[in-house]
Formats: sequence, structure tokens, C-alpha cells
Amino acid sequence: MTDVPHLVLVGARTEVVGKLVGLPLALTVIQPPGPSTALEQLVALRVISLDFTDVPSLVECVSDIHRSRRIDAILSLTEPGLYPASVAAQAVGARANPPEAVAVTVDKSSMRKRLAEKGLDTTAYQVCHQLDEAVRFAGKCAAGVIVKPLNGSGSSGVALARHPADVPAAWAWCVAAAADGTVLAEEYLRGREFSAETVTAGGEHRLLAITAKHTTGPPHFIETGHDIPAQLAGHEVSAISGAVVAALDAVGHTWGPCHTELMVSERRVSIVEINTRVGGDRIWEMVELATGTDLVAASACALALGALPPAGASRTAGASVRFLTPPPGRVRAVQGLDSALSVSGVVRIGDLPRAGQVIQPLASSEHRAGYVLAVGMDAESSIRSAEEAIGRIVIRTQA
Repeated sequence: MTDVPHLVLVGARTEVVGKLVGLPLALTVIQPPGPSTALEQLVALRVISLDFTDVPSLVECVSDIHRSRRIDAILSLTEPGLYPASVAAQAVGARANPPEAVAVTVDKSSMRKRLAEKGLDTTAYQVCHQLDEAVRFAGKCAAGVIVKPLNGSGSSGVALARHPADVPAAWAWCVAAAADGTVLAEEYLRGREFSAETVTAGGEHRLLAITAKHTTGPPHFIETGHDIPAQLAGHEVSAISGAVVAALDAVGHTWGPCHTELMVSERRVSIVEINTRVGGDRIWEMVELATGTDLVAASACALALGALPPAGASRTAGASVRFLTPPPGRVRAVQGLDSALSVSGVVRIGDLPRAGQVIQPLASSEHRAGYVLAVGMDAESSIRSAEEAIGRIVIRTQA
């Protein structure tokens, strides 16, 4: 009897690990020190506690595992683990995205350069190490510039400067969040924001869903909600699908999930970011609620089995998430939870703060204070449920 494929999962929340139960694969889990691993201990061959961002240590660990039982594939679903996992997989000959593909997507300027070389995107950009570089670049962009940390995530450090005179304030906001002070300045793209959720096996890409994004708007565009399916015309879906597939081919994305962020205007579809992982903000869960395809399980099967989910959703429903953004300060009370839970379509209300907890000023997605996840027969009904429920929750804070 042939052994089932052996998949090493590098970094994932327990609820994500649970999605792999019952799949025809053997699982080893590598988690950072600290969090409980009770479920992982039940479902995995081994659970290893390791700082997997230390690439040499991860390579050594994976090599030891491989000597004990051949590793067929390595998957990471968390941002810090993407590149280390790809390097470790290459070291033992296991299936994973090539390190070069991961590196070109983590570094936003490298992604811009690659797409431009392939003739796929014309977004103007410049890597800036000094404020005056960004000011000069802004003078070339009539609509303004967006500045963001070169390797950032979660809307942290993102700021819009509509005019060169606005750049110093945007720069200060950005460099406060940039690990090494390096800033990527891009022309400001106007349009509607979406993301495409895909799974890839052997270079074949399967589009599972297009997600509509809601943000706080300028200047920082912090995400406040998502809807699946996005309400788009047929030609817009085709344009987005074509742009995403071409972009994934361009960066060399070969295996596993991808969350590609886009801006869609009347004139063009522009790639904003490519993330070689499942979408956060409950998007990975919303895909299953709306389409019937378990994105986490599909990602594992793509890598371990070389199999993609069938084309076309097994069901068509709507799923929405909305995030709470209360005023900063110490939480005095959280009210309206029972009323919100009674709204038809609500699946879960999670991550609410406790009394006494301090809410920070909204500077990134890390500073949001809970979410409502809802489903419906279609996007319109899931949106109504999510927005009605979140409107019933009141978080009272004291500065």
C-alpha cells in the first residue's frame, strides 16, 4: 500500500489546522513557541515548536523530518512563514512555491518591476529611502501618490498624499511602520477595490472567488469589510480573471493559494498586491460559505496531491464580514451582542474586546475591535445581515 502524501504545515491558527482533518494526507505541524497545540497534537504525526522565521533553523528542522519520513509538500498559510517554508521545501526537494516566486511578491517593488517587464501593468512606482525622493516622485503623479512600507501588510503604514506638499505627513506615517525605513511610492489608482482568491497546482490556476473590499477610504484605506461574491458585470469578471492569471504566471506562482488585490477602473485592471497565501480577514472562510469550496483544504490538496477543486462553485451564496472600529480608549462596556446574534444570517461574532482593554487609534487592521461574519442567499442579503448586526453592537470607550 502506498503511503499517503506527507504535508508539513508551517504556522497556522488552530481553527485552520482543523480544516485539514480527514484529508488523505499525513500532517506534521511546525508552530511558533507559546500557543496551545492541543488539536494539533491530536491530528498531526508530530507538532514541533520552532521560530520558523529563522530560515537556517527551519531548514535544519525540515531536513530532520525528511530523513525520518519523506516530505512531499510544505505549506505555509501565514505571512511570516511564506518565504522560510519555500526555502525549506527547496532544500529537501518537497513541493512548494519556488522561493523566487515568494520573494518577488513579498517585495512590492520587485512585483511591480516584474509585471512591468511582462507588459502587464503600467503603475508608476519608486522605491524611496529619503523624503525628498518621495516628494519629487509625487510631483510626477497628477492624482497623488500612495506610500507604503516596502514589505508591509495589514494596511499598516499606508498613506495617500494628493499633492507634493502632503508627502511629509504621509511619509512620517509610513516610516513609523516600515521595519527598515524603506518606502514604496506608487501613483494613486482610483477605482473599486477587489481581491481574487485562487488555488494553483503545477502552474494551473483556479479562480474560486472575487471579493469586494470596503475600507476607511483616504488617507489610510484600512479594511473594514469584505463581500463574496463581488457584484460585477460579466466582462469585469473576465478582465479580473485574465489579469490575475497573467500576473501569477509572471511572478512564477506555481503551487498553492494566492490572494491577489486589485483596483478596477473603467480603463484598466491594476494589480495592487500579490500574496501567496489565503486571504485573511475571514476571507478564507467566506470562500467556503459562499461557494462550497474549502480554501484551506483545497490549498493542502493542491500541494500534497496535485489536485485542484472542480471549476465552478458547488453552490452560490453570499458571505460578508464587517469589522468594528470604535473610538480609541479603555473599553467601558460592550453592548448589543445578544441583539446582534439574533440577526438572521449571522454565523459568528468574534474577537470583541473585553472591559478594561485599551483600543488603540486605528492605524492598521490590527487595531480593529471584532467582526461580524454573515451569510445569505446572495451577496445583497449577507451584506444586509452583517451591517444590521454590526450596527447593533456598541463598544463604549473612555479616553
